[in-house]
Amino acid sequence: MPTSGGKRSAVGDGSGEIGGAIESERPAEKDKSPKSAGGPPGKAPTTPTDSRSEIGANIDLIGKISLSMNSGDGLYELCVAVGPKFAARIRRDYLLKNEKYLVRSLETLHRSLPTEKRSLRLLCYNRPHFDKCRDNIRAWMKVNTEWRSRCTESNLAKYKGFTGKQTEPEIEANLIFNHPALIVEIGLIDIFRHLVEGLNINLSKKIWKGFVRGGGCFGSWRGSLADLAYNRSDVILLKYLLSAPSFDWKEDTRLDNFLYEAVINDCVTIGCFKSLVSHPKVNLNAPEAFHAGDFPPLHCAVMFASRCGSVERLSKCAERVITLLEAGADPRISCPDFPKPRSALDIARAQLHYSYWPEFWQEIVRKMDE
Repeated sequence: MPTSGGKRSAVGDGSGEIGGAIESERPAEKDKSPKSAGGPPGKAPTTPTDSRSEIGANIDLIGKISLSMNSGDGLYELCVAVGPKFAARIRRDYLLKNEKYLVRSLETLHRSLPTEKRSLRLLCYNRPHFDKCRDNIRAWMKVNTEWRSRCTESNLAKYKGFTGKQTEPEIEANLIFNHPALIVEIGLIDIFRHLVEGLNINLSKKIWKGFVRGGGCFGSWRGSLADLAYNRSDVILLKYLLSAPSFDWKEDTRLDNFLYEAVINDCVTIGCFKSLVSHPKVNLNAPEAFHAGDFPPLHCAVMFASRCGSVERLSKCAERVITLLEAGADPRISCPDFPKPRSALDIARAQLHYSYWPEFWQEIVRKMDE
């Protein structure tokens, strides 16, 4: 409500407190305006131009008042009320050196995630929360252009032990600039690129744990930066990570386990799957790509597709099978782990007779026969 003795501001109903404070600080003046024909005596009608001029004259004070607000506590209404011209100034003043904004964004993301079973699937199912945090931090970085100075060797060492497993972890503003796993989870490619090219961080060893974590049922690779980038479904970040000279498949992750998880994890976008299987470092027909030593990636994809119980799941699996074929997977390689050696093409042809959806398998067999 407006302060005592002050008039309601022309800024708008949602910012009465701000308008009242501004008006009440002005000395009272005698009424010198002429009587208007259609309004109360002694008061000239106000126009939008008058209101904007009044806001412009007090924009510094409005900006200072905005600093006391939380990001969701009236700040949006204030920006809408003053209009786009002055809203940009208020946002800049609010974000400038405002470290509490970074901390609140990370804390809000942490609280939005379930406390139990923070598996890698959270990056798929809770992506809007991670995207919102990413957008907040990008807005802060746009105003505070010196953010690179926060990325240091000492800070990397300081935050190496942060895991995010606590119910209420202690979060500091510099954490987001010095924790590669958290940076990948949120999808901040600019910070990640600076750490790789400026500080030469290790991309292979699993020394970082963010807000999510994996089980381990698919090998020791779970939770690596490559795994986080893939489950984040961030094509740009994944391509950059896999192409970085300091990334080494052999040191961090077994290719067979990684490809197997990529095949069966149908909640990840097909764009990320294509980026992985078409990468020059990946040979889909090499023995090191065979899951459990026997199953080539294409075999895994075909067998997984044959067990799908819905058209939607089968459609996603079929898309992955075709992607593997286009990336060079050989459908005629025999897999010895059967009573009789069978190729992926043999399995697909059998599904023409046993599947409820033969039209999907007709397309797959046609692709394999090309």
